[in-house]
Formats: sequence, structure tokens, C-alpha cells
Amino acid sequence: ASLIASRYEADATGNETDTVGIEGSFSRALSEIWSFSLTTGLQRSDFVFVGTDGELVDNAATNYTFDISFSKRSEIASLDIGLFRFLNPNAVGFLTERNELRVLYRRQLSERLRAGFGFRAMETGALDGDTVDREYLRADFDLEWSLTPSWAVSVRYGAIDQRFSGDRLDGNANLLSVGAVYRGIARQSR
Repeated sequence: ASLIASRYEADATGNETDTVGIEGSFSRALSEIWSFSLTTGLQRSDFVFVGTDGELVDNAATNYTFDISFSKRSEIASLDIGLFRFLNPNAVGFLTERNELRVLYRRQLSERLRAGFGFRAMETGALDGDTVDREYLRADFDLEWSLTPSWAVSVRYGAIDQRFSGDRLDGNANLLSVGAVYRGIARQSR
């Protein structure tokens, strides 16, 4: 169990948020390759900021948080699935609720070739829970070819789609990256 106390301030928006809460965690191995973890709790946030109309907003909200995840680890593959809800500051200076789903899968296809897939879906809204400000989807595919035990070449393709509320424009993007990966050789214990 853990107690939470935080203060968040953003000068640009005059936002001040004080949060207190409590969380509990539980984790368990389900089998030799599967594991499970859960963290959940409640947070109470008191916030004050100047609204778009110039009026002072003084309010409070109680929110639940959780992090539930399943992991699978074998000699040739790994899978991580997680569902999350937390409070995070956004880029504009306000504390927001964020609901997120993440999936990450990696597999060794051969001695030299590794592949992976990642997916993330996120919904961000105002702290009082009345609106959804942003919906975000991202998918990534990557390949890694080992040249030596320490060096590899990596290629990644990603696609992002974002939807915003209000007058902001929606957007999407495609990403391509090519790079070199260095993994140092692990030291042997004596």
C-alpha cells in the first residue's frame, strides 16, 4: 500500500492542483511464463485555475486509478498487456484523467532476427470527467537484425492517429526509423 500527496502548478494557466490518495498493489506468478499485477486506488484532487472566460474555477474531483497488467515470458517471445487509468498533467498545464490500453509483443524469429509489435490506445479527459479532450491510437512494427552479439540494425514503422475535441485539428502521422543498436556484453560474476 502507498499514500500519495502531490502539488501540481502551471504558471501559464494559473492552475494549482493538490492531490491526496491511497493505492494498493498485488502481483502474482500465474504459471512459469505468465504473471499478473494490479494496482488500484483513490485520489482526491482540489484544483483552482482561471477559465477561458477569465473567471476563477475552484473545484474538486475524486478519481480512481488502476494498473492491471499481464506478462508472458518465454525463451523466444514476450507479451505485455496492460490497462491503465491515472492522473497526469497535459501539455497545456492541466491535470487530466488518462485511460490507456497497451499491448507489446516481441519474438525471436531466428538466431539473428527479432520482430515486435506494439499498440497503444489512449483517451484523455478533463479532471472533472465531463469531456474527452483527446483520443490517441498508435501502432508500431519493428525488425532487428543482429550483425554481431553486440551490434544490430533496427527498422521501425509506426502510425499515429489523434482526435481532439473542440476547435483543435485532428491529425495523423507515419514514422519510419532506421538505426543501430548496441548491447554491451554482460559481465560474468566471479
